[in-house]
Amino acid sequence: MINILSSQLSIFGRKIAISTILLFVIFSVAVVFTRFYNLDQTARFTRDESTDLVRMSEYFQQRKITLVGPISTDNTKVFSSLTYYLQMPFAAATGFAPIGPAYGTAFWGVITAFLLLWIVWKKYPGFLLPASILIVSWYPLVEMSRWAWNPHFVVLWTAAGILAYEYRSLLRGWGEVMSGLFFGLLIHHHYIAFFATAPFLGLVILRRIMQKQYLVAARLATGYALSILPFILFDLRHPPGLFLTKYLFGDTPHVEESLTLMQIGEHFVRNYLMFLESAVVSQPLQWVLGMLFPILVVLDFKTKIFKRILWVVPTLVILLIGVILNEFQARYIYPAFGFLLLWLLQERKERLGQLFAQAIFYTLLLGSLLSIWSALTITKVQPDLYSFTQATRVIADTIKERDLKNANVAALAGLDPAPLADTYRDVVKMHGAPLREASEYSVSEHLFVISTNQEPLVRADDSFAMQAFKDAKLQDTIVLENSDWKVYWYGYN
Repeated sequence: MINILSSQLSIFGRKIAISTILLFVIFSVAVVFTRFYNLDQTARFTRDESTDLVRMSEYFQQRKITLVGPISTDNTKVFSSLTYYLQMPFAAATGFAPIGPAYGTAFWGVITAFLLLWIVWKKYPGFLLPASILIVSWYPLVEMSRWAWNPHFVVLWTAAGILAYEYRSLLRGWGEVMSGLFFGLLIHHHYIAFFATAPFLGLVILRRIMQKQYLVAARLATGYALSILPFILFDLRHPPGLFLTKYLFGDTPHVEESLTLMQIGEHFVRNYLMFLESAVVSQPLQWVLGMLFPILVVLDFKTKIFKRILWVVPTLVILLIGVILNEFQARYIYPAFGFLLLWLLQERKERLGQLFAQAIFYTLLLGSLLSIWSALTITKVQPDLYSFTQATRVIADTIKERDLKNANVAALAGLDPAPLADTYRDVVKMHGAPLREASEYSVSEHLFVISTNQEPLVRADDSFAMQAFKDAKLQDTIVLENSDWKVYWYGYN
C-alpha cells in the first residue's frame, strides 16, 4: 500500500504522487460537503438577502446590465452588482427561490477553496496537508461560503489575484494586469476591501519600481485602475453619482468626526476583539490567538524581510483604519483573511518565528475543527431558510387562490427578530401575490402571522401589526411540514 501511494503519475508534464492525488480527492469531497451540506436549514436569509433576490429577479427579467447592486439597509451605501451576476445563474436555475443565491455562494466558495489549495500546492507544498484541512474547515471561509451576502466574495478574488500573479510568465504580461484587476474586484463587494488590497498592491508595485521592473508595476496598477474605472464612469454619467463621488465628496457614513486618544485606543481594542472572534469561534482560543498574533507581527517586522511583512499588512491596515469608524463588523476584516492565511505559511528560518507561526496556524486549525459541525447544523438567524421558503409559498398561494386584496404579513411571538416581516413581504410579492406595506396594517383586512408560538400568545402580542387584528377571526392555522413554525391567518371576511 505504501509503495502504491509513493508512486507517481504525470499530469500536465508534472510528476505528482498518488498520495497527493488521493489528498486532492478527499479535499474535493470535504469542500463540497462543508459548503453545501444542510444549506437549506442554515443559510441566512435576512432583509439584505431578500432585497437582493428581488433586484436580481428584476435584472434577469429585464435582461438588464447595470453597476447598481446591493444597497445598505440605511440607504447610505451602494455596492457593485458583481455579486448579483455571480449569483444570478443559480438564482435563475431555482426560479429565484431564496436558496438559489445560497447555492451560488456555496459554488464560489468551493472555487475559492480550490484556488487557495492551488496557491499552497505551488508556493508552500510542505504545508499541503494541514493547509488543506484548514481551508476546508476554517470558520470564516465556511461562513462566507454558506451565506449569500456581497462581502463574502472577497477571498475569491484575493486567491485569483495571487494565482494570476504567480503565473504571470505563462500569461505573457497579462498576468500582472489580471492580478491587479482581481485585487480591485474585492472593492466591488465591499469598499473596506480597499484598505486590504491597496496597501498590499501598493507595496508590491513600489518593490517592482525599486527593482526597476517598471513594466510589471505599470501592468499591476493598470489592472487595479480598470476595476475602479466603472465606478468613475457611472458617477460621471449619473451625477451626482452613487459610488466614488458620494464617498469622496459627500458625507461618508459611519465615520467619526472627531476622536480623542482614549477613543482611538478603545476602537482599536474593539477592532482587535472582532478580528479574533472572526478568525476563531472558541473564546479560549481567541485569547491564545490574541496573545500570539502581535508577537509574530513584531518578530516578522524585526527581520525586515519584505515577503513576511507584505502578507500581514492588509490585516494591520484594516485594524488601524477601522478606528475612525463608529462600528466595526466581522465583514470589515474578511478582505484580509486570504492574505492572513498565506502570511502564516511564509518560510521562517528563525526558530522563534517559526514556532509562533505554527502555534497560530494550529490554533486556527483546532478552532475550526471544533466549530465546523455547528457551522453546518445550527441556524444562527431565524427562521431557517427551509421554513421561510415554505411560509412564503403558503402565504402567496393562499392570497392568490382566495383572491385576497388587502392582506399583510407579520412575524410575532416567535424567534424571528423582525416583526414587520419585510423579508417575507419581499418574497411573497415575488410570487405574484399582492401585499400591503408595513405601514398599512390598519387598513389591511387579512394578516398572516409567522410564529413558533401558540395562537393565544400571538393574538396577545402588543405590536403595532397585531393591534388591528385583536378581534379578527382566526381563518386558518397552517403547520409547516418538518418545522416548528406555523402560519396563522387572521381575517375580517
